[in-house]
Amino acid sequence: MTKTQDRQVYLDVAKGMGMLGVVASHCLVETSLGILSDWYGFFMLAVFYVYTGWRYALRYGKERTGISSREMAGKRLISLGIPYVCYSVLFIFSRIFLVWPQQYTFLVLMSDIYYTGTLVGLETLWFLPSMFIAELLFNMIYGSRRKMGIAACLAGAASVCLILYINGSRQDTTLWRVIHLPIMVYIKGLVGFLLALGGAFACDAWQKASMYLKGRAGLAAAFLLMCWGIALTVLIPGCDFNFLTMENPVSWILTAWFSSATILMFGERVSACGGSWKEWRIFSRVLVPFFTYYGTHSLTVMCTHLVPVIAFFKVAAGRMVYPGVLGSTPWDILLFAMVLAVEPGVVRLIETRLPWMNGRKKRSK
Repeated sequence: MTKTQDRQVYLDVAKGMGMLGVVASHCLVETSLGILSDWYGFFMLAVFYVYTGWRYALRYGKERTGISSREMAGKRLISLGIPYVCYSVLFIFSRIFLVWPQQYTFLVLMSDIYYTGTLVGLETLWFLPSMFIAELLFNMIYGSRRKMGIAACLAGAASVCLILYINGSRQDTTLWRVIHLPIMVYIKGLVGFLLALGGAFACDAWQKASMYLKGRAGLAAAFLLMCWGIALTVLIPGCDFNFLTMENPVSWILTAWFSSATILMFGERVSACGGSWKEWRIFSRVLVPFFTYYGTHSLTVMCTHLVPVIAFFKVAAGRMVYPGVLGSTPWDILLFAMVLAVEPGVVRLIETRLPWMNGRKKRSK
């Protein structure tokens, strides 16, 4: 494996860790993994935004991307917009025929169409519009450190004020959700943009620090920073990022950024360091391929693991008189294992037979 490939692997591993955290959060609903659950609550989604900024910094350095906003919008409408539409249709049909076959009324259908059209997204699909907004904004100002600094200040202030407004006005009513959930799409995109900026700044800072922290010293420093990031996730209250339920948005955003950036720092140092331990089978043939797989196929896994996969298993379990068969924790663990076992087949089906669902062309033989 070349040095360039090795560096790309640690980025895919980080994304894979985040993706597995998302799957686990939807499976282990009644099961807490303690510190691990706290850490993943911050890290699992934030890492995708931080990864975006980190990747830009590695690819473009301090130069502009050379990609116009119109061109970027066109690219992301294909890679994110087409999946958003295709999986929205899949979700609606899954709800009609699988999840709510007797309760899926015309009013519910209209609600799903409304939330899809306003980019709120069904289930996990909210993530795609937020990523689209974040990267579009990030590409517009990347390359100008002055603009990036100003944007970070403005985005930070706007995000905090808007999140405080949302939580201060939150009501459990249909009218509140109809009005405010579409607004929250853009707030999440703004927070994602802020995290991407943080990823770029973190990458620049770490590249400079790595010039002095080489070998085991750099690895130890990165490990300590990562442990500090994990400790912060235990001390700072978590939230449901989709619904922006942060008690303190400033501490949440900073902790989500730091815990994600330090994972990438540690991964970069691990990939840069030599050592026979990297050839151990547990690393080279099990852990690295496992996390890399879920990193490289994160789009498909993100859009299919909850609906239809988890939905199917829960419907089947309900017909088997769950929870009378299993307690909550055994069921959660079994569900997680079954989803991980089934997802590779779903990924293979979509990415080889139905690649257009991900905005890609079918490969010619």
